[in-house]
Amino acid sequence: MAYGGSLSVLIIYALATGFSVAMLGTPEPYNVDWRASITALIGTALYALAIAVARLDPVGGSVLAVFTLSEVLEGLVSAGASYAGATLSYIIDYIGGLAILAYLLISLTREARRVVEELSDVAERGLIENIRRVLEERGFKVKSLRVRQVIPGKYHGDAIVEAPHDMPLEVANILVDEITDMLAKNNIDLTVHIDKMRLKW
Repeated sequence: MAYGGSLSVLIIYALATGFSVAMLGTPEPYNVDWRASITALIGTALYALAIAVARLDPVGGSVLAVFTLSEVLEGLVSAGASYAGATLSYIIDYIGGLAILAYLLISLTREARRVVEELSDVAERGLIENIRRVLEERGFKVKSLRVRQVIPGKYHGDAIVEAPHDMPLEVANILVDEITDMLAKNNIDLTVHIDKMRLKW
């Protein structure tokens, strides 16, 4: 859901954008029916209802609502531009189409960048530094730390740490359990390996 939904929406919108560019790139005079504004408002209302229902799902809701703002804005602009195009001039409707297209191109660029970052599974730099700080505050020396993003907001990783010479193995294990439990509550699944060669038995 996290990746398939975003990619599917991105592909569909990119296809629609391509057709829009082709059609708006060769404008010809046309007539606008005033009922087009009613159709746009009905479509916007139905879409807003679908988004409201989708948001009830804490996991999939954010994915299904990726283009929520753009859809609502497009519907409102379409309704206003088509009504003005029917009562005044088709040029107003055409300008409205250009405005929607420009906004859609910006949204596509932003969402494409976000999806690429998520698929690359790279964790935020600040997150890794925070984990390192938590380990070092407990007296461990971090020899290796790798963390990746599994899905947005969920992380997985492993660490190899070296404990102080005078720290008993039992104490080191207790500290590691406390650290991993605390991180797990923040959606970070971290496996910590202790360098036993440096521990006091």
